[in-house]
Amino acid sequence: MKKITKIIVLFIGIFFLTACGKPDFHKKLQENDWQVVSDNGQSYQAMFASDTASFDSKIISVGFTYTIDEDNKIILTDREDEEVFIITEKAENELYFKADTEETLEEFGNLTLTPIKQSNN
Repeated sequence: MKKITKIIVLFIGIFFLTACGKPDFHKKLQENDWQVVSDNGQSYQAMFASDTASFDSKIISVGFTYTIDEDNKIILTDREDEEVFIITEKAENELYFKADTEETLEEFGNLTLTPIKQSNN
């Protein structure tokens, strides 16, 4: 009985350490609409649902499906391509998407996401 209790306590401890140790970027992305600024000079808005994301500018709107892996890499996929960024927190309310490949860096740059303030009208 003591052995089972030790195993349960160990399992619960490991669960809480892993759950508390990593930020939940998936949830954080869904909580806001985002102003996105690329270090290549582009700017647009982004919205994230449970597994889809849309990026809108005045000129074009682009949609992706996405997943976030255990290494905090977000994989954005459309019909033809896959773009991978490493997510980190840049400041208290900002996220930073660092391009994971040279191709992604050339096409999109590194991205800073800032929550869009929503009025209570």
